[in-house]
Amino acid sequence: MNDNKLELKRYNILKPYFSKEKNLKELSDDTQISYSTLKRWASKYRKNGLEGLKKTKRIDSSTYRALSEKALSFIKSLYDDKPDMKILEYHQETKNFLKDIGEKSVSYDTVYRVIKTLDPYTKDASEDYFAENPNEIIELESYTLDYHFLDERDNLLKKPYAYIIYDNFSQIITNFHLSFDKLSLSEILCLLRENTLKFSGTNYFNLPKEFRLNNMKISDKNLIEDVKNIYDLDIFYINNKEFKFLNFINKFQKNYLRNLLIQSNSNLPLHELEKILKEYIHNRGHKVSSIPNIYQNNLPKIEKISDMDFLLPLYSSKRKVKDMSIRFQNVLYHSPVLFRYEDYDVEIRYNPLNLSRIKIYVDNKFLCDLKSDIIEDYPISLYTFESIKNKLKNKIGNNLGFKGYLEEFQSLVRENFK
Repeated sequence: MNDNKLELKRYNILKPYFSKEKNLKELSDDTQISYSTLKRWASKYRKNGLEGLKKTKRIDSSTYRALSEKALSFIKSLYDDKPDMKILEYHQETKNFLKDIGEKSVSYDTVYRVIKTLDPYTKDASEDYFAENPNEIIELESYTLDYHFLDERDNLLKKPYAYIIYDNFSQIITNFHLSFDKLSLSEILCLLRENTLKFSGTNYFNLPKEFRLNNMKISDKNLIEDVKNIYDLDIFYINNKEFKFLNFINKFQKNYLRNLLIQSNSNLPLHELEKILKEYIHNRGHKVSSIPNIYQNNLPKIEKISDMDFLLPLYSSKRKVKDMSIRFQNVLYHSPVLFRYEDYDVEIRYNPLNLSRIKIYVDNKFLCDLKSDIIEDYPISLYTFESIKNKLKNKIGNNLGFKGYLEEFQSLVRENFK
């Protein structure tokens, strides 16, 4: 088939998508062409028209074939030893290695393609493109702040991480999260879930088509595959990408945060920083209400909040039902639904940003939500939870007893949300 016939054939396949008659998932089911291939064709057509649908020769393909076994083995070993490096760093170390053994140097593209075969969830910044609709692509960037704040879990001063979530189309910050710990992929997916709830429609929720983690390494490939299969959501690590909100964060710290810290006479805790950053973001026009046409017919739809439970972290161990209750984080959660499951081992999914409810699963099937009378309806985060436990740790051994401990805990929860 010559190029002209091939590009027209590909265009006709995509035509129902461009006319918004079908989404790419439906086209994939109809044509038996993979979703990722259709997505790549559509992206190339938007950039270059019919020319983009021609069959193209891989850049530097001859160099990849000419790569020696020693060079290929070195790159693979380097990736195994240091999976979190950037492509530029892999390229530089490979060039140094080849120079030392007297072999011809290798291109950046070649090293990138080798890493890509080892990690298909990695993208180079050159593959980046802009969304055509709001909420189509959601991105996340992480920054380490320059100033120390009080970690109330152990009463030490630390530099927090600021996780910024934004809409690729509008470049508006839609959410953020502060943490003294680097987040796991499951915790990051929980942030995506919270972000999705902000875009709630009348009868459904819209997940994005793609979730990009900029200069953040992905390690849990199985979880990524599961998310793809369940929600038709692509997750990628974008390598060597410029941070879009670096200037925003720097101005926040130097022109705003520093002055507030100078005026303060004490070490500020994390929740105070959260209020400060929230106000700063809001005052600079980053509002969800500013994003037009959020709900797109071609975005994956979720009809119930519970259908997004898989985006919540799964607790590391099972818990046994006792007296229609589960003990989680040393607090009791209960429901009469558990009456029939006495002494069962159940699984827990939870939202680390809001522990007022936890979700119980039996044999991988959702059973019920559990509530704690101690926490009531307060949206207490796991961080605040652990901070309160730190305040109470000295009282546990002083004949306080479990009942007294829970009463003290409840008092501190209410105090935290005054």
